[in-house]
Amino acid sequence: MLFRELSNEQRRQRIDAPQLYEAYLVTRGDLARRMVWQEVSGKDYLYRRVGKVHRSLGPRAPRTEEAYDAFERGKAAAQEREAAMETRLAEMAPVNRALGPVRGALREASSTGTEPPRIEW
Repeated sequence: MLFRELSNEQRRQRIDAPQLYEAYLVTRGDLARRMVWQEVSGKDYLYRRVGKVHRSLGPRAPRTEEAYDAFERGKAAAQEREAAMETRLAEMAPVNRALGPVRGALREASSTGTEPPRIEW
């Protein structure tokens, strides 16, 4: 079986891909949070929602308006980060798919006791 040495870019990608995916999942979790204004007894209240849990942050006031604005700015930044990470993950996908069978072949060889050729990662 003929093995080709991985390029420096491919080696770097093997390290970057899991880290990028982990950061992507954290960003997606951040985007799952919501803040909404809700009218209760004629007054507007700011609610933070994480999953199915709603928590009131208080009635509409300069402090809650500022919190809502900061949340919206953070959400917009997170959406930009998410889009950039999705693009980068899509760019990395072909190499990651190509490297997958190599890992599988090495894992299979080690489980059957066959000593595979040493590959520098």
